[in-house]
Amino acid sequence: MFQKILSALVITAALFISSCDKDEKKPEPEIIKPSWIDYKGTAPFSAEIDGTEFIVNPQTGRASVTDMTEEIQISGSDYNKEINIGLIIPKNTIGGQEYELNGLTGTARAIYQFTFSGNDPADVYQMAYGKCFIIQNTSSVIEGYFYFDIKNRTKPYPTVVIKKGYFKMNK
Repeated sequence: MFQKILSALVITAALFISSCDKDEKKPEPEIIKPSWIDYKGTAPFSAEIDGTEFIVNPQTGRASVTDMTEEIQISGSDYNKEINIGLIIPKNTIGGQEYELNGLTGTARAIYQFTFSGNDPADVYQMAYGKCFIIQNTSSVIEGYFYFDIKNRTKPYPTVVIKKGYFKMNK
């Protein structure tokens, strides 16, 4: 009788312990967007440049993610318009993080590159001031929002205003 009770206790304990070891998927915390994100962008990459809509079309441009040693570079290009917008953020960023885009040396940076005409060399704007907010950065997808004002640091061109920026692409 004692062996039956002991066996029943051992089986019950084993079932209890094994039920505790199950991998329960915890729900992802809800990402609360900052108040400046009051729009929905277009994947894989979109923005508004000085009031003009910019959406990367895979047939005339490219949206890309480049995984570097300590950073991730995200860019959207239109070859017909000869425009490229790029962001650089820390590689270890997670959903819910917001970065200040602050010139050339900040944790997160941005570039805007364009060509005036087919014969002129590209002008690169690098002095960006704005924000970037990451929705998700997983092993397979990166998604976020951004805006910035950017200046050409070597030529007296007017400031370019980039608003309503959005990206979501596979890595």
